[in-house]
Amino acid sequence: MRSLPYVRVVVLNWNAAWLTSRCLRSLERTDYPADRFELVVVDNASIDGSLVRLQAAHPTVRFIANEANLGFAEGNNRAMRDLDGIDAVALVNNDATVEPKWLVTLVERLVADPTVGAVAPKILLEARTAPVHVDAGRAVISSVEVDGIDATRRCQYDGFSDRAHSSLPLVVEHVLRDSGTVGVPSGPHGADVTIRWSDVTKAPVVRNGSTIETDAGWVTTLRVGPAHDVRINSLGTELTPWTEGTERWFGAVDRPNLAPHDTWGFSGGGVLLRAETLRATGLFDPSWFAYYEDTDLAWRIRRAGWRIECAPDAVLHHLHGGSAGPEAQGFFFLNYRNWLLTVLRNGSPLQIVRSWATAVQLSWGPFRRNVFGPLRRRRRPDLRITSGWARVGLGFAAACPSVFAARLRRRSPGLTNTTEVRSSLMPSTPPRAPRPRPGGPLIVYIDVTETLRSGWRAGIQRVVTEFVRSLPEVDHDLDVVPVVWSKVLGSFRRIDTAEYAALLAPTAQQQPMLAPARPSAKRRLAAAMMHRSGLAPVVYRYRRRKELGAVPQHHRDLILEQFAPGAVFFDVDATWNPTTRPRAEFLDALSDSGVTTTLFVHDLIPIRHPEWFIPQLVDVFTAHIDAHLDAGSALIANSQHTANDLADYAVERGADRPNVVVSPLGANVVERDDAVDRFETPTFLIVGTVEPRKGHTMVLDAFEQLRRSVPDAQLIVVGRGGWRDDGLIERLRNGLDGVDWRDAVSDDELDELYRRVTAVIVASHTEGFGLPVLEALLRETPVVSSTGGALREAGGDAALYFEVGDAAALTRHLLELSTSPQSLYERRRLAAAHRSDGWDQSATLVATALHAAAAHPDGEGTHS
Repeated sequence: MRSLPYVRVVVLNWNAAWLTSRCLRSLERTDYPADRFELVVVDNASIDGSLVRLQAAHPTVRFIANEANLGFAEGNNRAMRDLDGIDAVALVNNDATVEPKWLVTLVERLVADPTVGAVAPKILLEARTAPVHVDAGRAVISSVEVDGIDATRRCQYDGFSDRAHSSLPLVVEHVLRDSGTVGVPSGPHGADVTIRWSDVTKAPVVRNGSTIETDAGWVTTLRVGPAHDVRINSLGTELTPWTEGTERWFGAVDRPNLAPHDTWGFSGGGVLLRAETLRATGLFDPSWFAYYEDTDLAWRIRRAGWRIECAPDAVLHHLHGGSAGPEAQGFFFLNYRNWLLTVLRNGSPLQIVRSWATAVQLSWGPFRRNVFGPLRRRRRPDLRITSGWARVGLGFAAACPSVFAARLRRRSPGLTNTTEVRSSLMPSTPPRAPRPRPGGPLIVYIDVTETLRSGWRAGIQRVVTEFVRSLPEVDHDLDVVPVVWSKVLGSFRRIDTAEYAALLAPTAQQQPMLAPARPSAKRRLAAAMMHRSGLAPVVYRYRRRKELGAVPQHHRDLILEQFAPGAVFFDVDATWNPTTRPRAEFLDALSDSGVTTTLFVHDLIPIRHPEWFIPQLVDVFTAHIDAHLDAGSALIANSQHTANDLADYAVERGADRPNVVVSPLGANVVERDDAVDRFETPTFLIVGTVEPRKGHTMVLDAFEQLRRSVPDAQLIVVGRGGWRDDGLIERLRNGLDGVDWRDAVSDDELDELYRRVTAVIVASHTEGFGLPVLEALLRETPVVSSTGGALREAGGDAALYFEVGDAAALTRHLLELSTSPQSLYERRRLAAAHRSDGWDQSATLVATALHAAAAHPDGEGTHS
């Protein structure tokens, strides 16, 4: 039996990790022999960490990292040139998903007829729609909101006429002349719909809706039922009489049992291309950059004598406008310039003339209305559309000679790598920030400013990194967006690729940032003279300009103009520190913009024990917690102890007792191929920041007592120096017999220590959770722990406990484990039997809480 063709499936990514990951998950379920196809993701120099995230989530996929944004054409070409051993190439848009049989169905059509050069699938619009019937009226739809999210472009308009917006490029207005139907993407549970109208000459009558005139215009509100209409995105493509490319059957209700048939062309968002055809006709023209590159290739394939088929049983689902759309700044230029160039290269003389005539007609109306008319009346003209057409004309004229020469010489484009892909006339289009869509995903912002600044990956910082890593993996309906506060720009921005890699890097590559050195005497003197002379404002303005000039362009491109309405802002980092925006003012602004706030509480120790901290930290921490309580944020705690403490504190402030979701922290243990031997002598480990509440002083005292009976005992202290414990730090630095202080270790080094030591000591006066307890037990290492705070929750029945501050009891436990093999064996057995959920389970609980918070943004159900 002849084997199936070997297919390379190519997906292009540009700053859209959530969409691309969703696409890859569907492709990984493709019902086709795994040894007969490969998945290749081409990343177009994403700046938002997409590539890092995708590589971590999809380790079996091959990635090609382009050195720059090469556009759709050359971006895909990079995975289509090396066709040795490849029988066919399938292209799938990253905002699409596939049904399992999609590929085998396309391959069958390609194999059945050697004259077929390409096969297009049936592409369905992903969003199902529910009908909104407008029985009468004369008006124009300004916008359609579904559950508060703008869905105007995702609706289907039957019985409406379309007209171009008078001044905005490529914006289509939907005009109601009498009656019509709006197909609204409402999801499986229905939705609240708001329709805003303009140019109303006869009030719209909407079935089951209420239409009123307000100060802002006419508004219709109604509730629609579950969506059920499945509509077609395309069954291949065709040319209009004026030679523009268009998708066949766009917006039509889907129907079963459609037969395979010939089609004029295909959409680059979903097609199977015969490798032999590509060798003969060339690839996408890199100079097209994006848009019409598929029409151009389809036309060349047809001119070379190949047929193009549509196989409706091969089904893709397309999130229309998910990855790009008309609002992109470069779309107008590329769409119209490439249309004219495509016709010039492939069309007949009559088609070329028709395309030019249509372009003149399309550009003349806006010029007469928005430029010539106002100038004649001595008013300011609106140049937006006319300037766009001017760019198109200049871009077309610049590219004309080379395209016409390629036509005459029958040159096949795209056969060699190039980076010359952008016209100097093409407007720059920064990557679009994630935005809400009816049906999801839920956008979750996480402020990671402090974790990135600190460079540390222990305690709170480990929790932050694990949630950033785990939440997208356990809940595919969450789009997690890490952000940082830019003090220079006065705004939040998404993190870039280097920051994303640093966030997820193991601690072998992360070291804590040192505190800034104290200014020298000369510097302090210069500062004093500057203030006394009145030059300070001038110097500050100069520094400000210098700081702004040092901000890289890609950081400016990642600025968040606003947080998306309907999203969740998840505060889990140590954001009370003054490195980010104070929450007292920020949370109200988020609430006003429709963003739900959620706080993950690690502990309330600075409030309950201010004596252990500097006053400034106590103040900012208290203000941080108070701001979230005042804002009605949804609350999540890492233990029942922390939850109870937080609820008690809220009551103490005079509020109702809030409901606090408990999500215990997790710990993941990587299985090792090599066996790790225990230390030959009794060796104990304490992990945590060296600060008063961790109980280091008592541990050192107990250890000195132990050494009197067990002289070869060893103690390893892992943790950076903290605050309010200068004496202890000096004691550690001076060296103690048998004590080894390591202030920075990697994840691998810590893992090995956990496995090799006799036991782990946790002597804290109190803890919100106690992660070292869990991490040690999961490595089958006994734990000797105090009863402070939530430590019993973390250790369960597997740990040995002593009362807080009881050094004698701690010494007895250490002596027993050092001298009694039977006791040590029993403690190791209990540790091995201890079961605890990993980070995935913790992330699952948090994800559920985030969805619940978003579903009740008014705080309903947050008090017990």
